[in-house]
Amino acid sequence: GSRETEIKKNLKKMKNVLNDISSEFPNYKCYILGFGHHKEIIKKIIPDSKAKIVTNYDLKQKIMMQSSLALASSGSVTLELSKYQTPMVVVYDTNYLTRILIKLFVKVKFCSIINIFFNKEVVPELIFEKFTYSRVLNQIRGLLNNKSLRNEQIRYMNIFSEKMLNNGN
Repeated sequence: GSRETEIKKNLKKMKNVLNDISSEFPNYKCYILGFGHHKEIIKKIIPDSKAKIVTNYDLKQKIMMQSSLALASSGSVTLELSKYQTPMVVVYDTNYLTRILIKLFVKVKFCSIINIFFNKEVVPELIFEKFTYSRVLNQIRGLLNNKSLRNEQIRYMNIFSEKMLNNGN
């Protein structure tokens, strides 16, 4: 998410996952991709992170293109990751009141564009109360340890990209 409150809420929940994944998978590099005006907020939330904070647009695109896996806080980044065929886990949380309003008025099964398009969970979504440390860690471990799961996401991303380039046909 690009709004400051979303960054604070979601990054605080990702903090321990990020540290544990960095330790468990030392051969992988971890990055936090954001905007320049959010860099200080990110540093305050994760001051001792092993992850490098990247705000340069071109470098962010390169990292997304070359990544084995992304932990994405829903939104337009899932579309970019699909374009680059980067397997992902989508996570998102918000404050309690907003969560209730969303559940009351937004009637969709999924929040990421690729899942909405296929009307099924192509990429794991851990939204609201499902966004827990253990669930995120399990999804990441599953994808990093199982190439066929990553390849299945990539297969759907290819189909999705082809359909988008051909106006859905």
